[in-house]
Amino acid sequence: MTEAYVILARRIRDELNNLEKILDRARLGMDTANDRPEVQDFLIDSVALNLHDFYAGIERFFRLIASSVDEAYPQGKSGSVIY
Repeated sequence: MTEAYVILARRIRDELNNLEKILDRARLGMDTANDRPEVQDFLIDSVALNLHDFYAGIERFFRLIASSVDEAYPQGKSGSVIY
């Protein structure tokens, strides 16, 4: 395995660990929101932000792969880079 793929594998593992932490925070927010209706709106906002972070993390995950394996990002019909 080349050094570039070893680095990619490490970065993927790190990103997966980050995604798991984000999901744990979202789960905790939902569980707490169900138990604490007086702060439910605040906690639901927190869960929504964590889900946004999760989505962004998935994008980073695929950008890592595209830049390391393909050495380019996918492009749309107009030639613009698709993230």
